[in-house]
Amino acid sequence: MRLAAIIISALLHPLLMPTLIFALVLYYSPISFFPESRPPMILLGIIFFTTFVVPSLSVWFLIKQKIISNIYIEDRKERIIPYFFTALLYLSFTLLIHFQSRGHDDFTLMVILGSITACIFLVAIINLFWKISAHSVSAGGFFGMMLKLCIYFSGEIFLGPLLICGIVSGLLMTCRLYLGAHNTYQIFAGFLLGTLVSFISTGFLFH
Repeated sequence: MRLAAIIISALLHPLLMPTLIFALVLYYSPISFFPESRPPMILLGIIFFTTFVVPSLSVWFLIKQKIISNIYIEDRKERIIPYFFTALLYLSFTLLIHFQSRGHDDFTLMVILGSITACIFLVAIINLFWKISAHSVSAGGFFGMMLKLCIYFSGEIFLGPLLICGIVSGLLMTCRLYLGAHNTYQIFAGFLLGTLVSFISTGFLFH
């Protein structure tokens, strides 16, 4: 049971959420949110490399430098540097997209990345005082976006992904509790934070 919880936590790691979000939007959306000049697979590859590979390498570097103990980063104080570094990395990527965008072509990309960046900065700041669950924040962010899309499209397309996201989020939070990584308050505070930030920011896509 513990091994299963560890595997689920790894597969649904917060750094993988941007790639999963973009993949679902690209696959399910009935309208084109992204410019045709950016092939979907290339776009996903760029997102995966920037939001997962680079931050993961930074964690590996911090472990080698003995700044953090292991990849799980269980100690709240050890999370400060990785969190702020990741937030700055995501912000840099978002600004790069903004300055290289062609008109409104990359607006969706910037909104989603901006939402994720805001969540990471909030997690980093809160973590200075309290160990909030990053896994739950990312799950909430995913859920909040699917909820907004489901409401906008009257549940015709995104209802299935929303239900799956809700079930998977519940499973993930249960795993984090089972592993003793966080308490109930840290789990639900994280989910609420991610849901609110994502739900509000996704609304900008339709204005």
